[in-house]
Amino acid sequence: YQRRVRGIMTTSATKKQGIDGPSDVRERIEQFKQEIASKALKIVHEIFPIKALEITSSLEQEEKISDYLAQVRKAFVLHESFVPNKKRKLNDPFEGSTTPHSETLIPCNQVVTELLKSLKEQVLEFLQQLSTLKIWIQLNIPRIEDGNNFGVAIQEDTLNEIGRAEDNTFGYLDNMAKYFVARAKLVAKCLKYPSIQDYQESIIELDEKQFADLKLAFRELRNNYAILYDMI
Repeated sequence: YQRRVRGIMTTSATKKQGIDGPSDVRERIEQFKQEIASKALKIVHEIFPIKALEITSSLEQEEKISDYLAQVRKAFVLHESFVPNKKRKLNDPFEGSTTPHSETLIPCNQVVTELLKSLKEQVLEFLQQLSTLKIWIQLNIPRIEDGNNFGVAIQEDTLNEIGRAEDNTFGYLDNMAKYFVARAKLVAKCLKYPSIQDYQESIIELDEKQFADLKLAFRELRNNYAILYDMI
């Protein structure tokens, strides 16, 4: 009885989805696999080498790092109008009952922020490409019938490399959020203690470190494109 009920439920579900039967399911799965394969091959043979060359060209056209760091340092200026004359009590569980307040919007470091936006676009695109490659390789892994399947071992090594690149890329996104949180806390300290120059210098140092990390992230992203293109 339970088998009959399951059969009826499965049949009704497939009819609702526009599936005629098992043969139609197989055809759709094969069509899906062909679409994934087509996208994956385009990513590997066309997109990966182009992206690697584009990032390399962009890195080669950079100015001296000292000039960039000067721009980063210049982008941060804690103007006198940002310094509050008095404290205002706010219900903030993290900073206590009294927090610094300024009526003027304190901007982010524009040099670092523009670089962050550019890297974020590249990272999200790369993650989507890696997702396509993973499912493509997984769908093409044959069943292991003996203990010495060389082709399967190569595919698994490729999946491990994709996983490593994926973890590093997610790390970039995580660091972006941490940077803004850390910087906001330092800016709040500057507003609370405007006479202590060390807090202002700490923000500049944080911006410079973030800038250097972003440049390194672009190089690592380029390397991942080149490694996966050569490996796959």
